[in-house]
Amino acid sequence: AYKRVLPLRGLIDSFMNQTDARWSLYIMHDGPAPEGVLRVVNDPFYITDGRVHYKETPQCNGEFGHPNRRMMLQDLAGACDDYVLITNDDNYYVPAFVEYFLRECRADVGMLYCNTVHSYMQYTVMYSRVKECCIDMGCFIVRSDVAKTVGFNQTNHSADGAYAEACAAYCRVHRLTVKYIDKPLFVHN
Repeated sequence: AYKRVLPLRGLIDSFMNQTDARWSLYIMHDGPAPEGVLRVVNDPFYITDGRVHYKETPQCNGEFGHPNRRMMLQDLAGACDDYVLITNDDNYYVPAFVEYFLRECRADVGMLYCNTVHSYMQYTVMYSRVKECCIDMGCFIVRSDVAKTVGFNQTNHSADGAYAEACAAYCRVHRLTVKYIDKPLFVHN
């Protein structure tokens, strides 16, 4: 997250509206947050729910927030069969996103991805492919142990795709399935 109050509320609300409640949202703000962002993340509705967590870095790291993604993966606790989704504060998830994705999770599934309604394409559907410049980081989940082992190691503009490619390669080597859900369940803004 970075200084965008209304989009951040929209992202959080898109998770609060999920038809499957099995999710936790960890928000990492790039640098000290302005008052408006703090009001959003400290909203009593979110705090009492218990699934929305907030952290900020001491200084702004920039680089599209990629250094914060690396730190988040290193710090993330949870079971190895949990899944990790990395996204931005201005994105939106359809109410059945979690439901559709968790329905496909099995012990042998290391990564799942879907299509994106993408702002860079005037909000038309981007048919995702696990390839740099062909997938957005917000449209795929990776099993926690895979995500932590691979790590988020790039800081360039197309780091999303490099991370997706590295996760898929790890899955292939370790005989884990990479599954595709042919639905646009994610909106990139």
